[in-house]
Amino acid sequence: MTTKHTPGPWRVVDEMPRLVVDVNCAVIARPQANTAMGVDEYLANARLIAAAPTMREALYEMIDGTDDANALVVRIRALLAHIDGAI
Repeated sequence: MTTKHTPGPWRVVDEMPRLVVDVNCAVIARPQANTAMGVDEYLANARLIAAAPTMREALYEMIDGTDDANALVVRIRALLAHIDGAI
C-alpha cells in the first residue's frame, strides 16, 4: 500500500511543546494549544494525531478483510488505549 504521507509509526515527544515525530525524530506536527485548552486536551490531541498512520493501516485491514479478525480487534483495542493515554 503506497501513501503520500510520512510513514509511521509516529509518536508524541514527552517534553513541551508536544511534538509529533516519526521514527527519525523528524517533526510531523506541532499541535497548538489555546488558552481555553488544558494540558490534558492538548496531549490527547497530540496522541490522536500520532495514531493516524496506525489507524489508517487498521482501517485498510478491515475493508480488505483480514484472515484473523480477533487479532485485528486486539490491535484496534491497543490503538484506542494508546490514543486514550492508557499506554
